[in-house]
Amino acid sequence: MGDDHQAAGGRVPPAGQAGKPRLRLLPVVFLVLMLLALGLGFLFKHQAAPTAESRALTSAPQTVGVYVNQTGVTVHLTAGIRWDPNRPGQAQESLYAAVEGANVSQATKVLFTSTIRPSDSDLAQPSAVYFGGNLVRGSPEYSWSLTVAQLNSVSGLYGSPVANFTLPQVAQVSGGSVFVHLPTLASNVSPFPSIAIEMTEQATSSPAAPIRDVVTSPALVDQAEASSASYTSHTGNYVGEAAGSSRELYYQPQTLMTTETINSLRPYLQNAVIDSNLPGNGTLQGDTYVWQATGWLEGYLSATEVRTSSAEANHDFYAGLAFGTAAAFFIACAQEFKEPMTTSPRRRRGRRAESRPADKPAQDPAGG
Repeated sequence: MGDDHQAAGGRVPPAGQAGKPRLRLLPVVFLVLMLLALGLGFLFKHQAAPTAESRALTSAPQTVGVYVNQTGVTVHLTAGIRWDPNRPGQAQESLYAAVEGANVSQATKVLFTSTIRPSDSDLAQPSAVYFGGNLVRGSPEYSWSLTVAQLNSVSGLYGSPVANFTLPQVAQVSGGSVFVHLPTLASNVSPFPSIAIEMTEQATSSPAAPIRDVVTSPALVDQAEASSASYTSHTGNYVGEAAGSSRELYYQPQTLMTTETINSLRPYLQNAVIDSNLPGNGTLQGDTYVWQATGWLEGYLSATEVRTSSAEANHDFYAGLAFGTAAAFFIACAQEFKEPMTTSPRRRRGRRAESRPADKPAQDPAGG
């Protein structure tokens, strides 16, 4: 009677249902392996990424302009950069110019503009720069002019020295990569002969007064006469900024030859692959890298050491392999997680009386 009461109260479970459900480990193992492979993939991908270029090198550190006060003139403009890897933010630039042409005389004047103040010239003055006929003011620049006689008084390696500058960062060497971004020379000069594109406006107190305003692409009073050389060669036919000031027209050089050089690059380029070279004709000459162009010039270079390139390629391969492995484990996880995460305990084989269905009474051995 006591046994029947215990069975009815449920305190003793049937022998066939003893034990607890067990957690299936295989989906958990696949999940852990997938996360591990994914982490390795991101690690290798990070190691495969090339060295980032400094934000300071994304744009040219300086813009230099050159104009002549007569037509039919050829100008050679050269920027020589001296760079010390130990002082990347203190590059030294020397600007040179040479002028030639059938009508060039000792009195011919060359106008220079720069977004950086020359470090050794008292002639350069910060000038207001205006653009177009509506005279919208732009960023101030430093402007100065030199006669051919002044230029010819001293001769340098690439012509006559014009000015020296201290530039911000122009080169970066890190992580097996090298980046170079040099100043922009004469970006406003087109390859086609044109009418006067600039005129200076000076104070009237003295003929030798410093340049006060520079008007880029000044508007003509009569635009219909834009093709007339006789009309466009007179200052009175242009809309100026300051009435009563002394104006002088300047023209784009008929031919402009530009050169940019930077030293101390050979150690970083001997065992390197050139990734980018603009304008595309840069060459290593001794210890110096040289670009040349007809027209405006803005030298740019990026290169990566061969061993660094090979390591990046290997890391990229390992990253792909790890991501592929993670994808395979993800598929396996998806299949496994479709099934219940637990399994029922294995039923034990008990006595016949215990395994017989409860609703079927046992037969009396005596026949009752």
